Amino acid sequence: LVQTFHSLGQVKNIATLKNDKLKLLSKNDSERFEIEKKVIEYSDKIIATSPQEKIKKWKYYNTKGENISVIPAGVNLKRFSYISTNEARIKLNLPIDKKIIIFAARMDENKGLMILIEAIKKIKTYYPDLYAKLKVLIFSGDPRKQRSKERVELSFKNKVIKSIKKLDIEEVIEMQPAIDQERLHYYYCVSDIVAMPTFYESFGLVAIEAMA
Repeated sequence: LVQTFHSLGQVKNIATLKNDKLKLLSKNDSERFEIEKKVIEYSDKIIATSPQEKIKKWKYYNTKGENISVIPAGVNLKRFSYISTNEARIKLNLPIDKKIIIFAARMDENKGLMILIEAIKKIKTYYPDLYAKLKVLIFSGDPRKQRSKERVELSFKNKVIKSIKKLDIEEVIEMQPAIDQERLHYYYCVSDIVAMPTFYESFGLVAIEAMA
């Protein structure tokens, strides 16, 4: 049995805390942790996508390191490749003179969107000239439309919208639904910054897709 994990429940849970104390776990969280422990215990080989993930498996799941191999995730260079910023902005009808920040992730507290929003407010307060040039595009949601996550994502999205209004930064932020990878490729190319303020990623695909 060879196993890899998209993310580790216990590590994600700890990463979203402000202290080292575990928050109150839901029944689903507890069940997930137990399943992950059993899968790791019974696997002949475990694939970690980064050295950091390998270390976390040692630390939080009490597993031996001998059966863990690190194989980084890859990126499709036929889909994600260089296009000049001006060319991409013309194609998407976006202004050439703006400083564009892209955020692309699910509506999940772990993705750190509130950190980005608070940073935009600080830019408005301390660097008004830069703020006047900003355009922040937030692509969020689950393109696979998993019903089990829709309610949680909607709740967090409402929290984000309220924060944007409260901080009075609506004029520079545009929220859009998730888009397919082919179109997302162009948005990576138009950006001055791709923001990825996540608390935890087993492997940050957004980062390497944007750099490609």
